[in-house]
Amino acid sequence: MHLLYCFPSKTPISLFGLNSIGKRGKEPVEQAHAFYNAITCPKEFYSLTVEDGADNHCGLNNIVHTSSVVYDWVRQVFGF
Repeated sequence: MHLLYCFPSKTPISLFGLNSIGKRGKEPVEQAHAFYNAITCPKEFYSLTVEDGADNHCGLNNIVHTSSVVYDWVRQVFGF
């Protein structure tokens, strides 16, 4: 279990949750949402979909789109 999951109210950072809808079964998606909902810091959640062409694990089947999503969040949060 991830350390942040054990101490959700003590997370001093912004969190970006990224999930792939194409993962096999409901369990990985449910775990991602449970973790995200437990964290109380500033946060955003994004699900990669078949329409994005990035529904594989970590969005690796469309790394350009996945990277764009992540970099947009970094720019928004950190002002880059």
